[in-house]
Amino acid sequence: APAGGLLRTFKAEGDVVQEGDIVAAIADPFGEREIEVATKYSGIIVGRAVMPVVHEGDALFHIAAVKSTDVAEAAMDDLTTQLEEAALFDEDEII
Repeated sequence: APAGGLLRTFKAEGDVVQEGDIVAAIADPFGEREIEVATKYSGIIVGRAVMPVVHEGDALFHIAAVKSTDVAEAAMDDLTTQLEEAALFDEDEII
């Protein structure tokens, strides 16, 4: 693995992942070599690195453990639906 490189993430906060899912790739500074980053655990991504440059030992993703990824995925889908359907602004409330 490179000591430092450029991070490309494929997953974001709120995504449900299974152990072994590829969540990112790190390329060396010259783009000659790239390694894939797989999760060691199943769960929900609750945080991730946002800087494009990472170094060996940096935390790239924070994954919250859940009892059931199926239940977690359903809960996240329900939350997403609620957020998409909710009006951000009520025109009558805008002054």
